[in-house]
Amino acid sequence: MKALLPIAIALSLAGCNVTPPKIEWFTQVSIDEFTDEVSCTVTQGGLYTSSGVIYTINNQVYPAVHFDSYGVFAGVISGGNIRIPVGDVRVRVDNNEPWTLQAVNTPKTALKVDGPTSQEHLSTYTQSLNPEQKAQIEAAYSSTMNLTANMMLPYTFVGGDDAARLIDEMKSGRQIRLQRIALGNTTSTVGVHDIDQSFHDALAKCQSLIQ
Repeated sequence: MKALLPIAIALSLAGCNVTPPKIEWFTQVSIDEFTDEVSCTVTQGGLYTSSGVIYTINNQVYPAVHFDSYGVFAGVISGGNIRIPVGDVRVRVDNNEPWTLQAVNTPKTALKVDGPTSQEHLSTYTQSLNPEQKAQIEAAYSSTMNLTANMMLPYTFVGGDDAARLIDEMKSGRQIRLQRIALGNTTSTVGVHDIDQSFHDALAKCQSLIQ
């Protein structure tokens, strides 16, 4: 009886084997319900072939390229159902020069979470000031609110020429490395993401949607 125990355990463990998902690049397409504007994001996730569903993981960040009516952006996006703030991040494609993407510099044109600030409530405190003082305080308040909002975003992007250069590196690259930079300049472990044909296919799909 004892001789059969290792075989039984081995069969039990074999029955518990789970095939890991295939990692692929895919597109996330959204349409604004009021403006009908289309936005498209290329990022990476785990493809479960049995269901055809692609998942990303909470508390992890992924490389991303984003297209919308304002332009093209590249950088890092938070995964999972609970999107954490990305903050500052280092990005490196193959042996190219590393990038340091700062959350405070994420272009506003890429953000879909912009809304009215509470600056109107500031008038209670500034109504007794002269126009110059009032303008200075309101400008400082607005700047602080914008910086705080950017630090809490679930993505960190560059736009314009920087985005074009980073995308070009990705198009000719094989791997992209990501590392988040926390407060006190501490860093996370390095995440390595392969760049394969699925990236080029997803990129072409987004480009065809956003003209």
